[in-house]
Formats: sequence, structure tokens, C-alpha cells
Amino acid sequence: MASQPTPLSPSIVPSNNAHQNDELLFLSDPKFARHGEILFLVFVLLFSFFLSVIAVLMYMKRVRSHLKQNEGSKFEV
Repeated sequence: MASQPTPLSPSIVPSNNAHQNDELLFLSDPKFARHGEILFLVFVLLFSFFLSVIAVLMYMKRVRSHLKQNEGSKFEV
């Protein structure tokens, strides 16, 4: 004697909607991927410029402090 399968809860019953629109709404742009690549390149270039400015400022600060330390020793000959 086989037991009857229990009916599924309404929360886990698969929906019968044959047409589900899971697409993104802004994909009608044919150059969407190209625009994303360009934006990524702009962000990478801005970030690398930011890092190089920080490196130059740190180098200039080090040179300036080194010159201040050696300033007094130039006149002691």
C-alpha cells in the first residue's frame, strides 16, 4: 500500500508563468559593453594617477626634509 504524497506548500509550488521577463531594462543599448569598458578604463587611469600623485608628494616631502637637514652643514667648511 503506497502512501499518498503530501501536497506542496503554496510557497514552494513552482509558478506556471511561461513568460518571465528576467532581462535588464537597459540592455537595449547596443554599445552597453563598450561603454562599460571605457568607464572601467577611466576609473583605472584615475586611480593610477591618484597613486602616482601620492608617490610624488611623498618623494617631494622626503627631499625637502633632507635638504633642510643638510642646509646647516653647507656653511661649515
